[in-house]
Amino acid sequence: MPRIGTSLTNLVVALMPCASLALGALWFGQRATVRQAAGAVLATSATAAYALLGGGSRLDGAGLLLAVAGMLAFAWYGFLYRQHLGGIAPAAALPVLLGAATALLLPFALAAHEAAPGEWAGIAVLGGAVYVPAYLVQHRLILLRGPVFTAAVQLAVPFTVRLGEWATGLSGPPSAAEVFLLGGALVGIALVTLPRLKRSTSYCTTAHPTRQGATPPDRVPRTAAGEDRP
Repeated sequence: MPRIGTSLTNLVVALMPCASLALGALWFGQRATVRQAAGAVLATSATAAYALLGGGSRLDGAGLLLAVAGMLAFAWYGFLYRQHLGGIAPAAALPVLLGAATALLLPFALAAHEAAPGEWAGIAVLGGAVYVPAYLVQHRLILLRGPVFTAAVQLAVPFTVRLGEWATGLSGPPSAAEVFLLGGALVGIALVTLPRLKRSTSYCTTAHPTRQGATPPDRVPRTAAGEDRP
């Protein structure tokens, strides 16, 4: 964020559903439906346009590459977590993962900025009271519904924050463009996350073998009472 700004960072992160669809298809044997792909593209495009409304930022190639690498790494992480830690509850696995991440990042944080005690207390509150519960919910969603679903749900966060700012008086009401993009993103998220309604059929599968000249067993019509017609 200090290198490329918040808007461009959010723009890159908004690409995660599309990245998750591509990674799942290329390396993890998962098939995305046309409906899911269209929803991911719609949600990503609307969120990208929404991020650009926040104003431009100076171009920094290294910062942009770092943001893209982070986005791809987290999309990949979602699949690896589900594949290798799917049998472990998030509450049991995350302390180890978060502890390892803290051990890796803490030296860089100490060297980069001399934080005051109050700032460290704020970091502890944000991490322990806010981020950890959100992290648990996020990883539970990865296990239950998959990385693509989770990435699509995350796109609702910036819009929720914007509406929260309006509700609390921190900013004015959203503009017409923001409302339009909000609606487009929500439609895209719904296409990815909501299950497709299946039309009921009047045919049933039977166990008996097909006789010469008989109707195939998977296409035997049923009567109103539910019995197979001869």
